[in-house]
Amino acid sequence: MVQDVLFFGPLDKCPLCSSNLEFDGKRYSCKGFYSEWSSCTFKTRTPPRKEEPLKLPDSVLNSSVAEFLKKHQDPSRRPCQGAPIKHLAGIVVSLSGRLSRTHQYWKREIEKHGGKVSSSVEGRRAYL
Repeated sequence: MVQDVLFFGPLDKCPLCSSNLEFDGKRYSCKGFYSEWSSCTFKTRTPPRKEEPLKLPDSVLNSSVAEFLKKHQDPSRRPCQGAPIKHLAGIVVSLSGRLSRTHQYWKREIEKHGGKVSSSVEGRRAYL
């Protein structure tokens, strides 16, 4: 895990619920909640990364690996882990009622993750 952070950069928050991501041995997953009733199901092998450089203690910066680590401090020089996966691809979501945020906010978030938003419930919908 430490090597991952040093090589690819610090983890960002979950893109769906803004909680912290955890590595479970195979992938990164979120243990946060969408609301009081629903837990977050976000899982990925290519987690979002912060753009800022990792802050290293002086003892590490003065060590023999300092040059190698400094090379990866610049986010533009970090190796790419692959293209982001659209977790909601193929899913149509119908938003209704009072939500914790505006409909426009949730529409933007759903579309950003590959889903589509419908203003009406037609046929079978997996999520309301």
